[in-house]
Amino acid sequence: MRPPLSVVLLSIVVAGCGGAAGEGRFAVEQRTFAWRHEAPSNPPPLTLEWNFDEDDGAWVGDAAVVEDGRLVLSGQRRVEITGPAEGSIDPDLHWGLVVELACTGVETMTVSWRREDEDFARSARVPLPVVANGESEVLRVPFRSLLGLVQAEATNEKGQEVLVKRADAVEGFSELRLAFRGPEDAELDVAIESIRITSIFDVDESGVGREARLGRNNIYRRGVILRSPGTISTELEPGRHDRLRFALALAGTEDAVRVHVEDADGRLPPQSFVVEPRADWLDVAVDLSPLAARKSRLLFRAEGTDSARDPRAVVLVGSVLRMAPGSKDLPPIVLYVEDTLRADRLGVYGYEIETDPHLQSIAAEGAVFEEVYASSNWTRPAITTLLTSLDPLVHGNRSHDRRISESVTTLAEFLAGKGYLTTTFVTNYHGGQWSGLDQGVDVAREPPAYGAATLESTLTSRTIAAPLAEELERHADERLFVFVHTLDPHQPYSPPPEDRQAVRVGRPALPTDTKARVVAARSLSYDAEIHHNDRLLLELDQELSELGMAEDTLFLFVSDHGEGFGEHGLFGHRSTLYQEELHVPMIVRWPKRIRAGTRVRIPTGHVDVASTLLGLLGFGAPDAWQGRDLSVLLRGGELSAREAEVPLFVDAIYANKGEGRGQRPMAAVVQGGFKLIAELDVEDRRVEPVELYDLTTDPGETVNLLERADHADRARVLAARLEHAVERASRSAGVAADGMDPETKAWMQAMGYIEIEDD
Repeated sequence: MRPPLSVVLLSIVVAGCGGAAGEGRFAVEQRTFAWRHEAPSNPPPLTLEWNFDEDDGAWVGDAAVVEDGRLVLSGQRRVEITGPAEGSIDPDLHWGLVVELACTGVETMTVSWRREDEDFARSARVPLPVVANGESEVLRVPFRSLLGLVQAEATNEKGQEVLVKRADAVEGFSELRLAFRGPEDAELDVAIESIRITSIFDVDESGVGREARLGRNNIYRRGVILRSPGTISTELEPGRHDRLRFALALAGTEDAVRVHVEDADGRLPPQSFVVEPRADWLDVAVDLSPLAARKSRLLFRAEGTDSARDPRAVVLVGSVLRMAPGSKDLPPIVLYVEDTLRADRLGVYGYEIETDPHLQSIAAEGAVFEEVYASSNWTRPAITTLLTSLDPLVHGNRSHDRRISESVTTLAEFLAGKGYLTTTFVTNYHGGQWSGLDQGVDVAREPPAYGAATLESTLTSRTIAAPLAEELERHADERLFVFVHTLDPHQPYSPPPEDRQAVRVGRPALPTDTKARVVAARSLSYDAEIHHNDRLLLELDQELSELGMAEDTLFLFVSDHGEGFGEHGLFGHRSTLYQEELHVPMIVRWPKRIRAGTRVRIPTGHVDVASTLLGLLGFGAPDAWQGRDLSVLLRGGELSAREAEVPLFVDAIYANKGEGRGQRPMAAVVQGGFKLIAELDVEDRRVEPVELYDLTTDPGETVNLLERADHADRARVLAARLEHAVERASRSAGVAADGMDPETKAWMQAMGYIEIEDD
């Protein structure tokens, strides 16, 4: 069976295969290596460059001429040039386009591309603003930002236009076209000094191999490149039972390459692997016991499989890990997040519709946290808090153009330091590299920016089910951490018919009123996607059972935020700070470690999740983390009164978008059964209370107690708590979020992929 993932699930596997007799699971002993390129000593460059210092006809179009080492274009309103067909421009080798130019009259440069045997796609083009003042400027265009948009390219038998999704540039292309546009009747002058299709993998003169983030089919690994033909080497001193894990992929060629792994002294039995072009990563494990207790020089040697050798062929060598039997039998971990899941739509939390039969069985075998608050009403800040144990005001990852600072310790980084092999299955890009949340991850599976916007369906739990099961099987005897984040039940809802039918049972007929009918239909589809995810959770459990892991698995299930269905006049999320968007599920199961049927009633937040996980494993959390370790509650103990009553903070950059409210930075604090919602001014450190609710007597948040004088003192106390949080965050300069690189940020703004929001 192949499981899905869609809620925050923490799966820790302990028993199963095991390593050497009497030892624990294999753990990562070394993940950083000093690489050298042995040969070739002077490989041909991977960067393609045109300098126009001679009469270079490689780029043609619109009366382009070479003058004084520059390619000059002149004309009215629009001029363009087309590059030479270079075969496949492989994004695994080439990260982007760099154009150095000076121009007047130009407003935008447009990039379009095509594959072999294709025309230039009308919509596969992206305009970049140009500063047309006659001065030299450099335009950088990352290929990952060139998305093939939907275009009308054909008609059906009825004469209607058919929309076609063209390939993104990161899928490879053969030729580029650059077009320069100005206003009506404008005279354009463009002088291009150089054009480069760049590569970060060109080896410098020292021969030192630089590690980088390597990608293949949206799976990313830290690693180094190996030119073919060529050899790279590194030194290591393995133990008696060590193994070497790594993965291989091929770029820059359409021919297969053979990779040999050997040691300089000939003690390691010959290992040979054929790497096919365009194939997924090839995962490899090599027994290092023949090299035990001696410093050895390990060689990776690549050669073509036939006499026709492609000089641009490159082998990607990623996730190189030396693993040894662990001295402590720590379990592998799977952390599973289900996006957009509100707690009250689960039978675990009293919902009358059967959306979650398997999750209910998991809850019966473990512990349910009854009152869990998302740290925000949308994904990016919420997941960041979940994985860093920092409130959004502290980690600062609160808008589309931000990412966490490298100084922040993520859960993956901490566990990597404890010998865990860390891997992710992320289908919402807010949880990956675009947020900086790939820090500490050995193998990151994630979509490009705004990947969800181009999905036909958000039922990604099914998409990742098979590769997740394969990953669990591959590392069944190793110390593994897996983070899973699926999109269902995220809009747009498109549940399978069987799931839609399953949640019709016990449901009243759809109302006749049109508006109410639309809401009810949307609600049914939402429930059906929850049911779909639940079926895949069942498959995941079946997979764990088949691998002998089920009884040793720590399983933590949580969501990033909820979803509104008109309770306060609004739908979706990122709109309010009411319970429908903030109350999320959290369920933990660890057979024989957590008492079945446990119910935790103490208010809990995302900020507590990572610290609690480490507590269950017997680790103390990093000093900078803010969350509480609640593992004592799962062992039958109690918290002190002070620990039980800590305030929980919720942040939302723009919330309360209802009529007359506008878009205002908002935050909330929950303590003692009351929730205060306030306007937030971080710069001026100002908090202005807006709403106060008694969640015990008014769970639907219908009576604003700020209008009653007898609650003024309580409002002041909670406002002071929030002011203190803002003050504390302002002193955390070393933890403030970093922005994405300026070129990517400017590009995404120009594309309309991000809206820059003021905090």
